[in-house]
Amino acid sequence: MFLRNLCLAAAALLVFEVLSSNVLAGGYRADGRMTYAVMNGYGGLNTNYFTFTIWVDDCKWFIQSTDEKRPDIKPYEDSYDGNYVYALTTFIDKSGKAHPSGIIESNNVPQETSFYAVPIWIALGSSCYFNEITNSMFQPVWHVSDFSIRNKRHSLLGRLVKHDNSPFLPERLSYYNDGKLYFTDRYGNSRIGSYPSPYQNGFLDAEYVCLEFTNVYDIALPQHFTFTRFRPSPGGQSTNEISIMCIYDCIVTNVSIHKEKTEYSPTLIPPVYIDDRRFGVVTPSVTSIQYSATNSWWPAITNPVVARIYKDKALAANLAGSPQPSAPKPWVKTLIWCILSFSTLIFAFLLFKGTQKREP
Repeated sequence: MFLRNLCLAAAALLVFEVLSSNVLAGGYRADGRMTYAVMNGYGGLNTNYFTFTIWVDDCKWFIQSTDEKRPDIKPYEDSYDGNYVYALTTFIDKSGKAHPSGIIESNNVPQETSFYAVPIWIALGSSCYFNEITNSMFQPVWHVSDFSIRNKRHSLLGRLVKHDNSPFLPERLSYYNDGKLYFTDRYGNSRIGSYPSPYQNGFLDAEYVCLEFTNVYDIALPQHFTFTRFRPSPGGQSTNEISIMCIYDCIVTNVSIHKEKTEYSPTLIPPVYIDDRRFGVVTPSVTSIQYSATNSWWPAITNPVVARIYKDKALAANLAGSPQPSAPKPWVKTLIWCILSFSTLIFAFLLFKGTQKREP
């Protein structure tokens, strides 16, 4: 009897160690709910609700989020397979026909239109990314007016506090704006402006806070967390005078260590409109190319059709050249303030209309 009990105890210990090693390697799934509130143009809040699931396997992650107010949109899918980040949105028209569109990019943080996936990634899928950062410079994970700066891995100064236990996910994370506005002019050239005084010296752009952790097989995962975006306050006299643009409040309802997901890129149901941004990191660089995918997998950059579209666009850009931008006009500062004033309206539009720029 003693020997039998000893064997059972050893077997239980072995199972526990295997389960723990799987989790420590980064393999887990988490389900939860998210409340998203954005300031509208009248000083109030527009609120929406999501359910989400995230699968993590070492550095790979896959986020599926469902907008409860948008039955005409299938669950959003955002992922990183170790090489590229993906974003897939599928709109359903009144006849029930699906219109999928996707974005693929050479990066390792969420695609810039995936505002709903950002806090989930920070909380539960960002361990590998932040463990590799040694200079406190972090890529912004929100919409930018100049897509090309993501290809350059444009980063902002930040402050990160990580949990002491594996997988060492953030407890608190702050992103600081550098006071510059990155945009493209009418010729498509990258330009850099400045926020109006005093914000040209920088300000707090976004902040993530984990309010509660839970332990699962000796690892620490967030259970309740928030993510807040800020903007300069019109007429502000100090960089501390900032207003809330939007806030996410998320609660994890279930955690599992079963690795039921093996594919970390969204499966395509053709035809799919693709915005391919992988060629922004090669020479000559092309910010994006567009085409229709006719298979269930994402085309490789060596795909003959994809390669031809890239070469044609690169050649056209080279022949056209880059016209010299004209000198800044006096109305530029006024335009900047208009952009700031309407930024929250843009977020509200994204909230209720979906990421329309992905629609084919």
